Amino acid sequence: MFKSVLMLFICCCSVVQAMAQVPGKDLSGQIIGVVRDSSDLHPIQAATISIYKRSDSALVTYLLTNNAGNFRIGKLLVDVPLRLTVSYVGYHPKTVNFIIDGKGAKLFDLKEVKLRQRSITLGEVAITNYKPPVEMNGDTLEFNADAFKLDKNAVVEDLLRKLPGIIIWGDGKITINGRTVKNVLVEGKPFFGGQTKVATHNLPKDAVEKIQVYTDRNTNASPLDSLLNLNIKLKNNKKVGVFGKLGGGYGTRNRRNGEGMLSLFNTRSQLSLAGSSNNTNVLAKDVNAMINNSSFKGVGVNIEFQPDFSIEGQHMSNTVGINYQHDFIDLPTPTNKNRLDGSIFLNDQTRELEKITKTLIAVTESQQLIQDYKNSGSYRQINKNLSSNYNKKNDQYDFYFSPKLNLSRSSTRSTFESKSSENLTSTRSIQTGDLYQDKNDKYFLIKTGFNRGYYKLDYTSSIYNLMENQTNQSKFTDLQFPSGNSYVNRHYKNSNVDYYNEVKASIDPKKLFLNKVNLLGINLEMESLIKFEHKNRDNQVSDADSLTNTVTRNDQLSVINQYKYLEISPKLAFNKLFIKELVNRYRKSLYVYGALVYQSFRQNSTSTINTQIFDKTYGNYLPNGSLYYANDQYGDHHSTARLEYKKFTVFPTLDQRAPLPDDVNRYYQYLGNMGLRPSITEEVILNLDYTSFHLRNFIDTYSLTLKTGFTKDNIADSTNYDNAGRALGYLTNVEGAKYFITNGEVYKAFKYKDNQLQLSGKTSFTIADNPYYSNGALCMTSSIYSNSSLSALYTVRDFLAFSYSGEYSQYLSKLKGPSLDNRYRNNTIKHILSFSINVVKTLTLSSNASLNRTSSTSQPDPKSFTIWNSTLLYRFLKTNQAELKFSALDLLRQNTNIVNYGTNNNITVGQVNVLQNYFLLAIAYYPRKFGSSKANKKANK
Repeated sequence: MFKSVLMLFICCCSVVQAMAQVPGKDLSGQIIGVVRDSSDLHPIQAATISIYKRSDSALVTYLLTNNAGNFRIGKLLVDVPLRLTVSYVGYHPKTVNFIIDGKGAKLFDLKEVKLRQRSITLGEVAITNYKPPVEMNGDTLEFNADAFKLDKNAVVEDLLRKLPGIIIWGDGKITINGRTVKNVLVEGKPFFGGQTKVATHNLPKDAVEKIQVYTDRNTNASPLDSLLNLNIKLKNNKKVGVFGKLGGGYGTRNRRNGEGMLSLFNTRSQLSLAGSSNNTNVLAKDVNAMINNSSFKGVGVNIEFQPDFSIEGQHMSNTVGINYQHDFIDLPTPTNKNRLDGSIFLNDQTRELEKITKTLIAVTESQQLIQDYKNSGSYRQINKNLSSNYNKKNDQYDFYFSPKLNLSRSSTRSTFESKSSENLTSTRSIQTGDLYQDKNDKYFLIKTGFNRGYYKLDYTSSIYNLMENQTNQSKFTDLQFPSGNSYVNRHYKNSNVDYYNEVKASIDPKKLFLNKVNLLGINLEMESLIKFEHKNRDNQVSDADSLTNTVTRNDQLSVINQYKYLEISPKLAFNKLFIKELVNRYRKSLYVYGALVYQSFRQNSTSTINTQIFDKTYGNYLPNGSLYYANDQYGDHHSTARLEYKKFTVFPTLDQRAPLPDDVNRYYQYLGNMGLRPSITEEVILNLDYTSFHLRNFIDTYSLTLKTGFTKDNIADSTNYDNAGRALGYLTNVEGAKYFITNGEVYKAFKYKDNQLQLSGKTSFTIADNPYYSNGALCMTSSIYSNSSLSALYTVRDFLAFSYSGEYSQYLSKLKGPSLDNRYRNNTIKHILSFSINVVKTLTLSSNASLNRTSSTSQPDPKSFTIWNSTLLYRFLKTNQAELKFSALDLLRQNTNIVNYGTNNNITVGQVNVLQNYFLLAIAYYPRKFGSSKANKKANK
């Protein structure tokens, strides 16, 4: 079926014209015909038709025959000697010389072209060493790279742009007749993390033997609902390679960066070494981000790994990483693999932060608290992450083993000042403080599982260890009642060890009994989930008295605690699939799913402090179910609709039930509530998705999600405020919490010759009612969160790119209570304009401007600022392997990160220090070598 579907889109796509055609000539010629087997005259579908100019053998155009063996090729040169070659796997190719007469009908009819099988001796002259541009090999469409002549520095992406039906969009997405390619593989395997542009931007075109297109047949879904893969098959002498990037730069204000990446691969193994050091807010979350940034074809391409002017504070980062992958078999497939992969990632990051905020809190209709906050600090964190994954899969079983180790060490040195006033009058109280903190975290995780088909077992185990030393000095001044003044110099020495285990087992009775049990086509599944956690806390707290120069143990905060919880959730599920289809036309399916879960939960806490001793047990039935409808109209569109019902429980934690109140922060103290009950939420979700496979359709893709739910015994805040601005809070159960959420996304792309336009829009809208208590009175916050964005990207080949993105977000809240009727709002608007132009092939100028505007109830005068960046990039050397880049960032010197957000009954605005104007000159070199010297010499003989 896939072969027929693939043939349909190949025959529908427009014929790609070769660069050999001469502009200004008459291109009105056509040639038609039908390809048949010479022995029984049956039509041959997917035969390759190639047309060349006889003068220089330049490729003009090509296509595949349709299901009836017919072909029609238009836009051909008239009165020019041409050669047509017909080929198909298992047959001898055949060639025909022809000229289209420009004075007549300009139509050349070949009638029938008969191909002979290779087992038959040919009377015609056979073409030796002929490689057709495109051919079908079973269910795989194959493009032969050597049939396309490109620049010597061309990479795989340049080759893909020449292939019929394949479009490389400006944002890097690859589509084949409207279907998005989900995986780009090299030799059937992920290539250095599986990121698309790592393969398409680094591998040279002359290292490629074939480009293969196929669907992942390791799925029971319809062909258009399965994953579309693109595989890059390398030449035998190019299956070993090295590529990377070495560079650095220095600029004004002592700004600097340095980066290096080296990736090596052979037939079975891949290894990447990467590192970076900078003080320009360039932060990499993992090794893949650094590999992605080091792509060879960087001209005119949007680079994600770049200075972030929106990050709070000034950052200095030093990063080193290793990625590895090894296959224990030569030719892995989705259903047969034996692979080990993993990474090592080390990061040392320092941040200097200066932050000022103002928070407006509605207590009653006539009482509003204003809290002004200043924070200044230095933060350093060193992370060491090691992760690995082993997966062995065949027709009998699927086994995986994934360990992960994270070691973290951090230190904090900060000071703060907080002031509280009422209704914008004089200050009522002031609190200042200093924090010194050193933490060591160790986290070890193991995930493993075994799938035998009729049963599946997954196991997760983790250990978390925290060692913390902290000194917190706090001075509180009550300007109305000096008797409330206090000074605390408190030292914490905490040692926590957490153990977590989870076992998930499921059995498919139908597979267990080899499909001998027929329950009217209904499939049953039995599953059990067991979770167990054991937390050990040894927290020793002491207070220093500067007057007596003594240190006293704080018995209210020093504690040795053991907390355990056990969750057991057996589940019985059923599903049934209804299918209606017409071969090569459509496939419609309805999937019905239902499950009943019984969730039992037990919490047990023992402690040296009596308030933390408890033993609680709960049990709930949690039904859930869904209806899923899929409509595949082959070659036209694919749409789905899903209706789902969920019921789930949130259990109170130890810190919610029985925290230890700490008065080091006098503005907020948190108490516990031993009577806190679990909250139960019921939720209904409707999801609609649509994907078109034709550019002529009105919309390419859209998705819409509607979600609504209400919560029984919602866990909410109860807070009491005094005149000095101090808050005393705890959690309690409140009825009336509900929400409605909608998320939508739409995408449309246009292509005309070398011009591309991509349009996309997103929106999210949330209405929520959140009940809470304020000063003992039940209040309700009705909130509206909305966020909408629109983006447009226009590109002309690799010559020009222009983009616009706009985002508008808003928070509105209406507070209702016995003495409360307030309305709060805040909104943020952002516009980003950018362009990139290749002035010449090796010189690129790019620039972007970000316009930002915010406003709020507590800050009615809008705040605006603009960030303008520009970059000039020059590639040199014959191979374009050297790069010189000049960057001018924040040219208007306006960057300021504005804090602006709202939650429930408060609005917070402010500013924080960020990266600002600087200029930087950088140079880089891209080492590249593909194929061993010995293999290359052998191939050239």
